[in-house]
Amino acid sequence: MFTIAPPDAFWYPVTVALIDADGKRTQHQFEARFKRYSRTQFEALVQRLQSGEQTDLALAEDVLVGWRGVQDAEGQEVAFSAATRDALLDIWPVLPAVVGAFIEAHSPEGRAKN
Repeated sequence: MFTIAPPDAFWYPVTVALIDADGKRTQHQFEARFKRYSRTQFEALVQRLQSGEQTDLALAEDVLVGWRGVQDAEGQEVAFSAATRDALLDIWPVLPAVVGAFIEAHSPEGRAKN
């Protein structure tokens, strides 16, 4: 059955490639809880991104509303808040990974993957 009022948010995997202390590329993954956009909202977003009217940072701050699998240096789960979100997005290249995952989630390939 299809519900005409889908949930306001959804979970989607985010993969971040980081360079470790030895110079090796390592893959890290967490689950992001993203705000759901309608088709109209998403099309308007794409236009704003292409025109430069919308920044990746502003997009990530708007759509990233939670997470699972984000830990501190001691391996403890980090609770989501605006401050911890900002700290995570400040680690390069988390920001493009989050934006890429959000956009992928709205593509046919991304929806099939999830």
